[in-house]
Amino acid sequence: MRRIAALLVLLAAAPAAAAEDFEKGDPGGDQVQFNPPDGWSPAQQDKGEGAYHILYLPEGSTVEDWRWSLKAQIFFNLAVDRPDLSAADFTENLVRFYAASCDGGYSSPVSAFDEHGYQAAVRVIACPRLLGEAKGSVTMLKVMRGRASYFVVERTWRGPAFSGENTPVSQATIDEWAEFLTTTRLCNPAVARRPCPPGSEP
Repeated sequence: MRRIAALLVLLAAAPAAAAEDFEKGDPGGDQVQFNPPDGWSPAQQDKGEGAYHILYLPEGSTVEDWRWSLKAQIFFNLAVDRPDLSAADFTENLVRFYAASCDGGYSSPVSAFDEHGYQAAVRVIACPRLLGEAKGSVTMLKVMRGRASYFVVERTWRGPAFSGENTPVSQATIDEWAEFLTTTRLCNPAVARRPCPPGSEP
């Protein structure tokens, strides 16, 4: 995980570009912008009382059977309800959430930074073996604290269980995930210093 931890530091300095928004229901007016990989499409989405999520999968994958995924979530009003909660703190909550379903899980140090006036944090979480399954997972996630809500975007590999820190995810994949997350950002069409790119407004 040393190389992953070192790579995360680069995200704080990397410029963020905008692409596609997936949900404009945030009461603070913020939008999350990203480009799903070519050939990926929404496979599942759900909007409950306090949260929204959408799952993207590559062609040929199903919700029941996939190896690679992209998930984005909004936790509505959480930034208002928990003004003391930072983006970095939120990653700690996610680490604990993942640990509850994992045997021998671990994570990289958190990389926390300011991005266009928003708090953001990036982390990698690895699970060598999911409880009750012969599968493991590796996830790189980005948490963004909006004016009212929290936004989380995750890239995940899921496959055969592995041993210790010998993750099956290649450095090239980690690099691709990191680049993807640098171009994932929040914007707000109503705030001049946080503009959304042309053509992305509701």
